[in-house]
Amino acid sequence: MIPLEQLRFAQKYPFTKTAQKAIKTLNVPLNRISEDVRERARIRVERALLRKNYAPRFFGEDPELLENEILSFPLAKIIVSLLDELSAMQAFAKSVANSTLVFLRSAENTVEECISLASELGLKFDLDEEGNFLVPLTVFLSIPFNNDSLKLVNRVVENGMVFLSTDLFALFLSEKAYSIVLKSLPVKDSGFPSWIKEAVRVLSDSFKKKKRSFFKGMTHSVKPEFFPPCISELFEGISSGKNLPHIARFYLTTFLNAVGMPQEEIVKLFSHTPNYSERITRYQVKKICTLKGKGYSPPTCTKLKASGLCKENCNVKSPIQFYRNKFFGSKSNEKKSDFNEQ
Repeated sequence: MIPLEQLRFAQKYPFTKTAQKAIKTLNVPLNRISEDVRERARIRVERALLRKNYAPRFFGEDPELLENEILSFPLAKIIVSLLDELSAMQAFAKSVANSTLVFLRSAENTVEECISLASELGLKFDLDEEGNFLVPLTVFLSIPFNNDSLKLVNRVVENGMVFLSTDLFALFLSEKAYSIVLKSLPVKDSGFPSWIKEAVRVLSDSFKKKKRSFFKGMTHSVKPEFFPPCISELFEGISSGKNLPHIARFYLTTFLNAVGMPQEEIVKLFSHTPNYSERITRYQVKKICTLKGKGYSPPTCTKLKASGLCKENCNVKSPIQFYRNKFFGSKSNEKKSDFNEQ
């Protein structure tokens, strides 16, 4: 019998050791998973793919409902893994991070809730007399941030400690949750039952339809399937709402401009990101795309490697060369003048 308090904690934070212990204790094999758990897992993934929050529910004193909610999480991880799409996994991790932040902020005592979760995750921290959380710099920088308010340049740092208000510490913990979940994906395929694969097929069709609809309204002839791995990851990240570092956004914009994507559609692409400002984005995109008439030159592979954005050795000198090789290889009957060369 799992204590009710542990079930509540595991339901709210399914990526923790408490949740893993609860799942192990419940010990329900996949072929005995109830319909309720299956449906909750499907909804978890579906909401994530639609970039909608998985509405956190409070089940009070009902152990069975709490257990079903807890069991739906590892099942959802299996489903999203079988989709075999990086952007889907990122969206799922983001959904968990969002619900984590909701639970922390809506707790009866947010400070105590943050302390409980941080302690569970083994994070080092301290509290000062003003109620600020003090996080060691090495701990703070151990994960990438999707929110600009957590960037080190915006934080107070003294004696190797980063000062965070309770609200920002909750945000930090939600970003930690994102990192933990994303690193745990994909789940290794060990022969899953047919009903899981059918759920994956339906969600996969829906996900692909959503992606196609995103490009449907575009008037250009840009081919995302020809992007090199580095640009493809940045493009999928932006499309799924990830807040990329400034240099990554700059390089992505220069590349998209070079291959012929109109400025208006580049701006539209960035509208998926957190803290989006149409005015600022439009100004920056215009500046990048119109320098000396053609805009800034897209990056070379050397620059991408120096920025830590290179993903693999493609045996080319630049992402543009990679794209041109793919583009003209499949369109050998088209003239090169149809392509916006740099």
